[in-house]
Amino acid sequence: MDNVLDLVDHTFFRVERAADVTNVIQCMWVYDRTPDIDGLRRFHRHLQRGRLSRRIERSPLPFGRYRWVSPGDHPEIEVVETPRPRAEFDAWCNEQSNIRLDAERGPGWHLAVLPFTEGGAGISLIASHCLTDAVGLCQALATAAGGNDNAIDWPAAESRGRDRKSTRLN
Repeated sequence: MDNVLDLVDHTFFRVERAADVTNVIQCMWVYDRTPDIDGLRRFHRHLQRGRLSRRIERSPLPFGRYRWVSPGDHPEIEVVETPRPRAEFDAWCNEQSNIRLDAERGPGWHLAVLPFTEGGAGISLIASHCLTDAVGLCQALATAAGGNDNAIDWPAAESRGRDRKSTRLN
């Protein structure tokens, strides 16, 4: 898998930076029963190893293309301690969508669980649209839900080789 951002992703990231905005993609689901928190933690670990486990690194050259690198750290799953009524799930999802994400410095995504006072729970996954689009997010979710342990191995940040030879033009 190539780690250089394609032109669309590169442009999308630069426009977000210029406008000082972050476009977020969100996936939500509801459990009518108490969710298996250990299972969600496994799912979360699989997400940390899959296509969401990357960040954007800028090129050292002003005209160079940016690239995907390993995030170096991983976001934690958030399990809300104080249950809320199911009727407040939409409001909570709105709150989740306002969590600051950063595809360059991290975190680039966030998984959270909200227990309901009536039983059951809601789950929200938000991700920077610079990390993935809807199709990529669905693939990441399916891969993680399937228990895939094949980690994507992105290069470490700041590991880009630089040619230190001097070049002379004649």
